[in-house]
Amino acid sequence: MPVTFNAVKGVQRNTQFFQTNMSFGEIEKIVILPEEMLGDDLFNEETSLQRKLNWTRVRNEMVPYLGRPDSFFSSITLFMIPRNYEALEEGDGFDFKPYFDRGENIGQLEVDQAIQFFPADGQHRVGAIRERLKIDPNLANVHVPVILIPFQSRGQVRQYFSDLNRTAKNVNKSIGLSFETRDPVAVIVKDLERRIPLFKKAVNHFSTSLSQKSPNVITINTAHECTKMIIKGLQINTEDLWDVPNDDTRFKAVEHEVAGAWTTVIEAMPAWDEIENETMTAGQVREEYVHAHAVGWQSVFLAASCMMEVFGQEGWQAKFNAAARSINWERSNPDWQGVCMIGERMNNTSGFVRATAGYILSKADVVSGPAETLITHYETTKRKFLETT
Repeated sequence: MPVTFNAVKGVQRNTQFFQTNMSFGEIEKIVILPEEMLGDDLFNEETSLQRKLNWTRVRNEMVPYLGRPDSFFSSITLFMIPRNYEALEEGDGFDFKPYFDRGENIGQLEVDQAIQFFPADGQHRVGAIRERLKIDPNLANVHVPVILIPFQSRGQVRQYFSDLNRTAKNVNKSIGLSFETRDPVAVIVKDLERRIPLFKKAVNHFSTSLSQKSPNVITINTAHECTKMIIKGLQINTEDLWDVPNDDTRFKAVEHEVAGAWTTVIEAMPAWDEIENETMTAGQVREEYVHAHAVGWQSVFLAASCMMEVFGQEGWQAKFNAAARSINWERSNPDWQGVCMIGERMNNTSGFVRATAGYILSKADVVSGPAETLITHYETTKRKFLETT
């Protein structure tokens, strides 16, 4: 018995397609992932890398997202592929029966049970649907839009798979965060622009890095990472805030507490007041100081977060202020070489962020709890650098 869908028939250039929708349960049952047996028949070694699913991304990001009542997946593009890999023609493998009272392009698509459905685009969404149904089988009746394309050749599948995946481009993280309205951390970060004088009209929402002459002091991406560190240090559970309105007193209390921590850090660091007093530009501060770069921002807040965990909300500020005063933050300080700088270049990687945080904590004589691992990483990183120079 054929699989039947209500569908709209269309043609784009020389490609026939059908628009329909499938339930999560149907997706789980009939769609084959590229990394499975069918993919091995369609692809070769040259295309094997591009068809590997990132299961970490699927399980850690997409599956939790599908648990939200307002989650939405865009359309998945599937090829209808016969087991003999011969070109499909209407009436042989599939049949479209128009509802003539609605026009000849709206009707019922019948697909033989022997036909396999293979994602040209949306394989990660298919993987996420499968994984989510293991957690919540009741979502089997949720529907997702689907585009179906009749198979013509292996070459057609490979080319469309490449076209649809290679030309797709995700927005960078800063732009994504700028439009984010659900994530409590993103909402808190955007609230900081109103509360923190240094941030007013000085947060870049469109790039993940700043040019030397940029008038901005930070990207929203870096501010988001720093805020996550502060929230961890303050032991705030943001999961409890996902469904709390932004104007709720609980949400406002968290915003106030996080803003207070940001203010403590900013006021302890050199030169930020120079920008507020208009005696230096943001570019000049970046040219002179380590802490004005993304690696500096993140390492400073990582160190502050550790101090919060060790000394608590009432004791960390004094320890942080003392540490900030004891450090020469100028880029000319040789201590930074191999820690967050190589020559004149700043190195904004997670390893250098941890090493720089370890250096800050060592200067503050904070050696217990999470600081111990960071200080060890700093000492190892610095030693390896000195051994190679």
